[in-house]
Amino acid sequence: MAKDFDRELQVMNMYAANAGLYIKLSSAALALTVTFPEKVLKVEKPVVDLRIALIWIGFLLAIGAGAFYHYLAGKYMENLLPEGAGFRLANWLADRCGLVYGAMLLCFYASAVLFTWNAICAVSR
Repeated sequence: MAKDFDRELQVMNMYAANAGLYIKLSSAALALTVTFPEKVLKVEKPVVDLRIALIWIGFLLAIGAGAFYHYLAGKYMENLLPEGAGFRLANWLADRCGLVYGAMLLCFYASAVLFTWNAICAVSR
């Protein structure tokens, strides 16, 4: 049991560190959506339209999913302990924490693509 737990802990730490990186990248990308038009495109007043709102929502969802993944990773490891954690919804979700991780990746990359598309459209105006 201890060997399996240690291996699971090592793997979970790698995923949690990666999720932390996506949280930081998403936070920086949120700031970039505001500063990019002003500093790079030299637009006096940034345009907030549906695309920008979708980009913000996507990056915020990526941040939220990453933070939730951190919680679920801890619950998953707690469930591996001999005494377990009992059955709760969080424990059920912890066994499927890869779905939350996937949602984080999807939100991040969809927002990054949308941000790039929005920047290309802004430059070509």
